[in-house]
Amino acid sequence: MDENQQRFGTVPPSSTTSASQKRNSNALELGPRKKAKRVDPLVHHGRHFGRTVFAFANIHALILAGLSSSDEAPVTQQERRELRVFQKLLKLVPGLEERLASPETNEEEVMDIADLIQEGASSSRTDDTKSIKGAIIDWLGPLVPSLTRNIKSTRGFNHPRTGFLLCPTGMDWADSEVQRQLRDKELQIPGNHWPLLVYENETYNHEEPWKGLFRGGLLIMGFKHVFTSPSSVDQEPKATRSGNAKIHGMTSVTPASIAYVATQVRFALTSSSAFCRTDKETDSETFYTSALELFEDPEEQEEVQELLTWWNSPPDVGVCLMFVLTTLDAIMTARSNVYAYTWALDEGKTTLDALHEYGRWDQYTHSVMVTLIIWTADFLTVYRCYVVWQRNWKIIIVPSAALVFSMSTSIVNLHWFRHPENRSLALTVLLFLRMCYPLHLAQNLLTTGLIAYKIWVQHSNSARSGVRAYSGITLIHILRIVIESALIYTLQLLILIVLDCMRHRAMVIFMTTLAPSASIVFVLMSVRVHMARSRERDGEAEPRSFKMPAWLEMSTSHSAA
Repeated sequence: MDENQQRFGTVPPSSTTSASQKRNSNALELGPRKKAKRVDPLVHHGRHFGRTVFAFANIHALILAGLSSSDEAPVTQQERRELRVFQKLLKLVPGLEERLASPETNEEEVMDIADLIQEGASSSRTDDTKSIKGAIIDWLGPLVPSLTRNIKSTRGFNHPRTGFLLCPTGMDWADSEVQRQLRDKELQIPGNHWPLLVYENETYNHEEPWKGLFRGGLLIMGFKHVFTSPSSVDQEPKATRSGNAKIHGMTSVTPASIAYVATQVRFALTSSSAFCRTDKETDSETFYTSALELFEDPEEQEEVQELLTWWNSPPDVGVCLMFVLTTLDAIMTARSNVYAYTWALDEGKTTLDALHEYGRWDQYTHSVMVTLIIWTADFLTVYRCYVVWQRNWKIIIVPSAALVFSMSTSIVNLHWFRHPENRSLALTVLLFLRMCYPLHLAQNLLTTGLIAYKIWVQHSNSARSGVRAYSGITLIHILRIVIESALIYTLQLLILIVLDCMRHRAMVIFMTTLAPSASIVFVLMSVRVHMARSRERDGEAEPRSFKMPAWLEMSTSHSAA
C-alpha cells in the first residue's frame, strides 16, 4: 500500500474488516468527522424563494407556464400572478434564465431544476413549521392552563389564549357560545378571515380595517425567528451562523415574507399536527394567498406601501444621530475649554471672556450641536408618544406645536450668537432665551405624561381582564423606567429655569451638561429594559402577570435600538 495513500486517506475501502482492526478502535475516542453533504445551489435558492416569493408554488408547472408565455399581456389575474412569480424566480436564481433558454436544455433537465427548487421551498417550510411549533410557546409566555412545546392538540380553540388569537375579527371570543362552537368545530373558519393575531395589539378597528393590520407582535417575533435567528427574538442574539436574510442578501421585507410568517405563526397556534396545504380546517393556503391578493390589490397600494415602510424603517436612526452629535459636541467643548484655559491667556484674554465669545467658531459649533441634540431628543420623545398612542396624530398636536415654537426660539438665539453686534435684537433675544427652557420643559412633561398615562390605562385594562403577559417585564415596571429615566432631563431643565430666574452663575454648569443628559435618557431606558428582561429570564424578577401590548413592544424596541 502506498504511504501517501495511507496518509491522505485515499486508500480504496476494503471489503472485509479484520478482527484486529475492530479491537484497535477506541469507543472513547471521537470517530472521523463526516464530510458535510453538499447541497445543490438550486435547493439553496429554493428555500429563499419559498419564504420570500411564493410558498405554495408548483415549480415545474410555474417554469413551464413561464416558458410558454407569449409576448402578449396576460389576461387573468392568475396568469399575471404566475408571470410575476416566474420573473421573480428568474431574478432570484443566478443564471437560471440563461440555463432555461439554452437550446441544450431538454425537458428532463427542466424537471431536475424544478425538483431541486421545489425541494428547497418544501424543506424550508417544513423546518420553519417545526421550529416555530415550540418557540411560539415561549413567545406567549406563562399561560393558564399551560401548553407544551411538542403537543398541539391542546392549542387552537381548545385553549383560551390561542383561541383568542385565532378568533376571526367578525366573531366575539368573549361569547362562551362562540367559543363552544369553534371548539366543537360547528363553525368552520375560512382562510380568508383575518384572525386577531395579525393586528397590532390584537385589536381590530371596524372603521379603519388597515389600522394595525399585519403589525402584530407575534408576527414580529416570527419574522425575527425565520429571517434573523431564533435567539434574536429575545434581543440577545446567540447564533454563531448568519441568519437567512443575511445569507441570501435580503435587505428589505417583502409582502410575501410577511404573508409567509403570518401563515406559519397562525398554523403554530392551531391544534393541527401536520402542515397540509389542502387541510380545510386550517386552510393555510387560502390564508396565504388571500394575504398576497390583498398586497397585490391596486386599490390598496397606498396602505401596502405604508405597511412595508413600517416593517423596513430603521428604528435606530434618531439614536445614532444623537450619538454622533453628542460626540461632536464633546470634541468642540474640549477644544473650547483648552483654548479658554491656555491659548486665550497667551493672547491676553481672561478665561471668562474666552468662554463668552459665542461667535467664535468652536463656541458657535458647540451651540449648534447642543441645539440639534435637544431638537432630536424632543422629536424622538414626540414620535414615541405618537407610536404609543397607536399613531394617533391628534394626540401629538400640542407637543408638536411646542416643539416647533422651541425650535424657532433656538434659531433666533443662534442668529444672535453669530451677530452679537446687532443691538436691535438684544431685547428680542433676551425674551426668547427666557422662553427656551420653559418650552422644552412643557413639551417634555406633556409627552412623558401622555406615554405614562397610556401605559397605566393598558395596565388597568389588563388587570381587569386577567390577560397574562408574553413579555419579560410588567407594564408597571415599564412605567417606572420611563418616568425615572425622563426625570434626569426634566429635573435638569427645571433647575436651569430656577437658576435663570435667580441670575445664578451655576447655570453654566447645567447648560454644559444638558446635551449629554438628553442623550443619556434614551440609553438608560434601553439598558434598564434589557436588564429587567435578563433578570426575568434568570428568575430574579417578579412573576409576569400582564400582557405586553404590541404598541409598547415596538416603542420599547425603537427607543432601545
